[in-house]
Amino acid sequence: MTGVKQPAFQAGAEVYVLEAGKSSEGWLTGAVTSINGNKAEVRTTDGKAPEGIPDMISLDMLHEGAIQENIYQRYNKQEIYTFVGPILISVNPYAQLDLYSQEVIDSYINGGQDRNSAPHLYFIANKAFEVMANDNKDQSILISGESGAGKTEATKIVLQYLTECALRKARASNKGDMTAQIQQRILDANPILEAFGNAKTVRNNNSSRFGKFFQVQFNANNEIIGATIIKYLLEKSRVVAQNNSERNYHIFYQICYGATPEEAKELGLQKPQEFYYLDQSGCYTIPGVDDAADFVAVKNAFNVLGFSPDEIKNINKVLAAILHLGNISFINDASGAAIVPPEDSLSKESIQRVSTLLGINEEALHKSLVERTMAPGTMTRKQSVY
Repeated sequence: MTGVKQPAFQAGAEVYVLEAGKSSEGWLTGAVTSINGNKAEVRTTDGKAPEGIPDMISLDMLHEGAIQENIYQRYNKQEIYTFVGPILISVNPYAQLDLYSQEVIDSYINGGQDRNSAPHLYFIANKAFEVMANDNKDQSILISGESGAGKTEATKIVLQYLTECALRKARASNKGDMTAQIQQRILDANPILEAFGNAKTVRNNNSSRFGKFFQVQFNANNEIIGATIIKYLLEKSRVVAQNNSERNYHIFYQICYGATPEEAKELGLQKPQEFYYLDQSGCYTIPGVDDAADFVAVKNAFNVLGFSPDEIKNINKVLAAILHLGNISFINDASGAAIVPPEDSLSKESIQRVSTLLGINEEALHKSLVERTMAPGTMTRKQSVY
């Protein structure tokens, strides 16, 4: 009939609707029961569709509700990976799943380029490796997401797979021992990066507070010959201040809980509660995390990466010095300049500790904490810190 606009939906049509007042629930499935002008009455269904599909490019309609429903269904079956064409969507299960065994790695190495293979990070890594090997072209894998999405773990899984592929290539040419050593160094960089660059936040117990770019280098035979890690935008302010229920960087708690008695005595270490830089948020431990064991893992990683005992010792001294610096207090004198309270024994002891740990003159350290030197052009002028 000319001039009469037909309704967008008919009674019985299956639709998606936002649950009123509960935006966090997202979209619900339903069916149109009646049409009244430009309004439709919808009866929501109990539960969700029974199945999810592995590649959402096959969905009849790429609608927000359909995408959410499909991911929801797969997540409930512990299928946390879903394709959207060449893109892989990953949902953090916050649980250990049996998805990364040697058998699973073998299945993707021995035929994982089949598009019918189950969605997995190994598929993405395998495709990048094979295209690099066959077409002699550099490849990039971009891992992005909000805090707590699982970017750190995904990066480790991809690196694990790439190094395994390269190791098998090397063994075929009798160079397995050298490649295995490089592989172990690449993987052992992660405990160090996480210790010094990750922290507990209110949303994520192992949140990376910096961006990183891994570059894995292969030779013409597709064997790993090295790797480079570039860091970006470390959250330096976290060292001196944290929000409630958050922690400083993991390494500070690891060294406090994991240092040997001899190390603790030499470095002047105590419980985290005794250091101002660790005692602002009221959070000192993470459920299920053993900081002492992680500190052992960090020290082992330093050894694998070729750090000398003196270098490791000096790193520990710097970490301890930072903690002791946080225990130094300051007040204003009559002129408004900053001074260390003469009667504050903790501040005096902390200055002594820092000077010893860093190998600098105690008096010079004290002076540098309350005075600053400005150098406009070629002139140098000393001022008190206000």
